[in-house]
Amino acid sequence: MNPPSFDIAAMIVDSSEGTLGTNLFVANLPDTPNLCTCIYDTGGFEIINPEHLSHELPTVQVIVRGLPSAYTTIWNKAKNVRNAILGYSNTVVNSTKYIGIFVLSDITFIKRDKRRRPLFSFNLRIIRSE
Repeated sequence: MNPPSFDIAAMIVDSSEGTLGTNLFVANLPDTPNLCTCIYDTGGFEIINPEHLSHELPTVQVIVRGLPSAYTTIWNKAKNVRNAILGYSNTVVNSTKYIGIFVLSDITFIKRDKRRRPLFSFNLRIIRSE
């Protein structure tokens, strides 16, 4: 089983919302390009029901960054990426079954980086199994 961030990246690539290593990254937001997306593994939730011990409940954070003057464009990019990922519930990605993908937070402005580029994020809760 891959870390969830790698599978989420595969979903983004499959939906044509990013190209891994070009404008889509996992766990490392590089200084370039300006417009890019990065996925981070952020933990998860406890499994309360013993009947679901075969399930994992990870969470991921998705960050989208762009040009300083493109605030609305970046927000729309984040929305497109989010909507593309949500289409992958009840499917198999890289041999892992994704039972559900849920939005934990709406698209949120985080800050501007040192080059004044806006950063937006949203968080996802995932239910998956082997």
